Amino acid sequence: MMTEVSIVKAETVPDELSWESSRRWLVTKELVRKAVDMVGGIDSIVSQADIVVIKPNLIVPVTPNMHITTNPHVTASLVELVKEAGVKRVIVAENPALIHKGREAFRVTLTEKFCRKAGAEVAYLDECEHVAVDIPDGRVLQRTMIPKVILESDALVNVPKMKTHWLCHVTLGIKNLLGVLPFQEKIKYHREDIHQKLVDILSIVKPALTVVDGLVAMEGQGPRCGRLIKMNTLIAGRDTVAVDAVTSAAMGFNPSEIAEVRIANARGLGVGDLDKIVIKGERLENVRQPFERASRELAAVFPNVETYLGGACKACQGFTRAALDALYQSGDLQRCEKISLVMGQGVNIPSKPEGVVFVIGDCTHEHADRGIYIEGCPAYQVYWKIPPAIGAKVPAALEGYHTD
Repeated sequence: MMTEVSIVKAETVPDELSWESSRRWLVTKELVRKAVDMVGGIDSIVSQADIVVIKPNLIVPVTPNMHITTNPHVTASLVELVKEAGVKRVIVAENPALIHKGREAFRVTLTEKFCRKAGAEVAYLDECEHVAVDIPDGRVLQRTMIPKVILESDALVNVPKMKTHWLCHVTLGIKNLLGVLPFQEKIKYHREDIHQKLVDILSIVKPALTVVDGLVAMEGQGPRCGRLIKMNTLIAGRDTVAVDAVTSAAMGFNPSEIAEVRIANARGLGVGDLDKIVIKGERLENVRQPFERASRELAAVFPNVETYLGGACKACQGFTRAALDALYQSGDLQRCEKISLVMGQGVNIPSKPEGVVFVIGDCTHEHADRGIYIEGCPAYQVYWKIPPAIGAKVPAALEGYHTD
């Protein structure tokens, strides 16, 4: 039997209306219902479930008009559809990226407000009890911690945002599952090995339904600092791998470029081959748009940033590039003096690097006394340590919060 994935596209989504607008919510709900109906309908997916968990992508506590996080109306619409199917308990659960707090992410993104109104409970996974779980076929993770609320649910509905990503090319259904892990488990194996790690998570946390929010997508320097694109599109299916394959193709990627899709397909955890997927609704060609890809490049990108790169890994390069992208968006990077970045194993640096010197990552520890040392493998603390060192506030895309 072929795997089915639906694509639905609205002529327009009423962004001009207030987020509190019931009409805006209703338009979104009908689009969500249409997408889910094409892959069997919500009744066939959750009819036997007493507890359903819905997991959006709330990477950082920012207001929904920034479109970094899953549209709260999409999440709340799924709550209503699941409740209409007769499910007793619907729980919306998430743990934001890095050190961000679930309570703040739920509040600022309006996800908690709308989902409670729709009849759901809310679980801040960073505050929830976790249980140690073995991963029998794990390539990178053989054992990890999973929230008890996820393990005790009868079905998981996965609601990622359609965005590019500096480490994984895209952040879609498989990548969104990283949010079920506690912080220390998230940051571990967050380099080239993240792709196998994500598939290891998929092998034990298997969504019953994945709905990609592509109403307003993000290209370029995602997942926080990219350019917004109005796609007015939702992509849905029961097979997360197939949904990611179709969505990445809609974004202009060959699905085999997406390591998580390729690995999951090879391990039999889903279908990553477009020739084996039945696409219902809109034709893929009608929504396909070549997204600008995210870059981790640091050398000669910003005029006042000098780089000394040895064997730097993708993660340290990516976190640092994201920090600089956010500072460039805010205008603070252009206003600061010269910056020098020292990064990677075996790096060669001059006797007197120019300007404010940042020595980044555990592998540069021998040079720690040459500047502001930011430890870690990867050194994710660049988000919060670079801005104040150059006299800037931490930008909203990194810290959270934003208003029009």
